[in-house]
Amino acid sequence: MHYVFPWEKTIQDYSREYSKIQSSGAFETKEATKIAVLGSHTLNYFSKILAVRLFENGITANIWTAPYGQIEGQGINPQSELNQFKPEFVLIIQDLNDALGDQVEIIDFSSKEAKVEFIGTTIAYCKRLTNSFKNNGCKILLSNFLVPPTGVYGAMETKQKGAKRFIQELNHYIQDEFIQDSNVTIIDLDAAYGNAGKVDTENEKFKFLGDVHLSFKQSIMLTQEVLGAVIAIKGKTKKCIV
Repeated sequence: MHYVFPWEKTIQDYSREYSKIQSSGAFETKEATKIAVLGSHTLNYFSKILAVRLFENGITANIWTAPYGQIEGQGINPQSELNQFKPEFVLIIQDLNDALGDQVEIIDFSSKEAKVEFIGTTIAYCKRLTNSFKNNGCKILLSNFLVPPTGVYGAMETKQKGAKRFIQELNHYIQDEFIQDSNVTIIDLDAAYGNAGKVDTENEKFKFLGDVHLSFKQSIMLTQEVLGAVIAIKGKTKKCIV
């Protein structure tokens, strides 16, 4: 049987496979791993691809996707849909605007003091966010932040220390902050985008039409990052006899 790599399939292939698994009733069994997916943009079709990729690797996952823009509310409100769902894993795909809001537009990258302040604000946001889900006994998969593909300073970006350098440093701070926390795993969103290609001209129109930020290729590569984390945490490995 010819093996088909995840990125060789089409969105139609994943839709058909998802429908097939869904119609079998596998997602609704008691043994299915419950995963909640949250983000500040549309993630429904990403969740379907993730469910298929997990199933292909021996993990049947019942995935609930939150309405976008409800990351904090779903964790804080004890009566939220997420808390009623009672997930084992919470995947948070975050954007820098989630942590800093409109302040993103006023960051003075030439000021060391300003950058330290914004890094502190972002780390505090991430800790507050993860703590709200920890209280429910969830394992948290927290994404880092997407580094822009280009900088306003062009080739002088590294000398001027602009937005790209700032977010790269911020991602390292986040990794270090949670490195000893057994309940939080950092998902490398920036690497997923980089592996798929950060500039996807086919996807640009969907950002405006449906607030879909992840292209199909980016979704595939992000599922690779999440898949590795879930398998490691659950202790699932594939074995073969030769």
